[in-house]
Amino acid sequence: MSYRSLPLTSIYTQILCIKQNFSLPRCCVLLLAPFWRVFATMANKLTDVVFYNGLKMPIVGFGTWQASNEEIETALNAALEAGYRHIDTAFLYGNEAAIGKVLKKWFDSKKLKREDLFIVTKLPHVGNSFERVEKYLKRSLEALQLSYVDLYLIHGAIGLQERGDEIRPLDEKGNPLLDMKTDHVSLWKGMEAQVDAGRAKAIGLSNFNARQIKRIWSSARIKPANLQVELNVYFQQRELTAFCKALDITICAYAPIGSPGLPEVFKKMRQNESLITSPLSDPVIVKIAKKHNKTPAQVLLRWIIQRGIVAIPKSKTPNRIKENLQKSDILSGSPNKNALLEKRRQREEELRMKEEKVKIRAEKEQRKNMEKKTTAKIKLKLDRASDNPSTSTSNVIEVEDISYPGCGDTCYDDDDDCSEWTAVINVGYAYPQVYVPGHLRVREHIRIVAESATQASSVFDFELDESDMDEICRLDKGPSSRVFSFKWTVNHPEFAYNEPY
Repeated sequence: MSYRSLPLTSIYTQILCIKQNFSLPRCCVLLLAPFWRVFATMANKLTDVVFYNGLKMPIVGFGTWQASNEEIETALNAALEAGYRHIDTAFLYGNEAAIGKVLKKWFDSKKLKREDLFIVTKLPHVGNSFERVEKYLKRSLEALQLSYVDLYLIHGAIGLQERGDEIRPLDEKGNPLLDMKTDHVSLWKGMEAQVDAGRAKAIGLSNFNARQIKRIWSSARIKPANLQVELNVYFQQRELTAFCKALDITICAYAPIGSPGLPEVFKKMRQNESLITSPLSDPVIVKIAKKHNKTPAQVLLRWIIQRGIVAIPKSKTPNRIKENLQKSDILSGSPNKNALLEKRRQREEELRMKEEKVKIRAEKEQRKNMEKKTTAKIKLKLDRASDNPSTSTSNVIEVEDISYPGCGDTCYDDDDDCSEWTAVINVGYAYPQVYVPGHLRVREHIRIVAESATQASSVFDFELDESDMDEICRLDKGPSSRVFSFKWTVNHPEFAYNEPY
């Protein structure tokens, strides 16, 4: 049965948006709608989504897009310490080997077992053919130092021609070498073979539209278990979400808080970032955040998971991070809640003192640097008496000793605690990165990890009510608010975004 033929589609979609997002028989949706508060209580405790094959996927994951090899060790260690058990990466990101090294250390130290983690990676666009799937998954597994991944996704509907080891092959004009013969049905058979071989526990899609999903689903022997797409309060994807629910396909949202860091990325790529807006500053979100005494990012994440949708947050707000990494009893799955809360309280106090220590150091360094910024007059005596006696006395050149507050070498010298790293990075982050000392130049990813970990551990302890969900539902701007448009694929017959959903 096609999605469009469902008689209760529009009502069902609205209930999914305004109430909760549960896999209920359609005939029961209207009857059970008055009891949505019961389901809301269940959703408040929801920590996993369950695939049709019984595999559980943690509802909050750690995204690694744009995390370089240099950043990933510290970032991923911080994420695992914070309680993340769902790691999302891709062959295209180029950081699988770095992730594999971190995971191996954790496995070797017995801190974690392989079955404790849910690892997702993706087939690159150059691998979008039946013959290449196995090769690229094996390369990913080798880099990750794993024998299997929990979920393997086709990264995009559009294939690229394979040319050597190039991930993004370009033609002589600098345009992507599109593979116009991408065959999704044949490609999916290659994905199914990876499940048969034990290299993937489940398979799914990313950046596919409803028509493409239905084509694969209709002919699949092993059905798609998950669809990863851009989804947030401005781009709610309600029809696509309802469509996937009808096919028992779970949803994972990337850019769940609207990718506020993308303007910086696009600026580096010389693209127009002026059209990119973030829901973090939306008045409705800010109002709801104040109502619940939460941050806007926490509200945005809560809205995602309260609908039963997986989120892989990667927050980068301009505000200084005041909260530190903390283990959540929900994220870690520990039943000893009181002990963890007490441990968290002690940890928070310890980290607060460390942060105060860093703040004092930074202030001291700032005073020192401000004193050094006074202009020093260096007198250079040029002995040119024989040529020009008037200049033989002295020439004066003004030299400014440039240094920047909060970035001195003594800011960080005796503690490798990740939270203190975060505090130090925040001290210097207001200034151009080039001026930050080398041992602090971890860039913003530490910031992202700490923010994400804090948000993730705080989205389970409150609940958005009916009025909140209703207000947020009205924020939907549809495809016009899409951040990732994939315009480089527009000339391909399978371009995914020229259709409603």
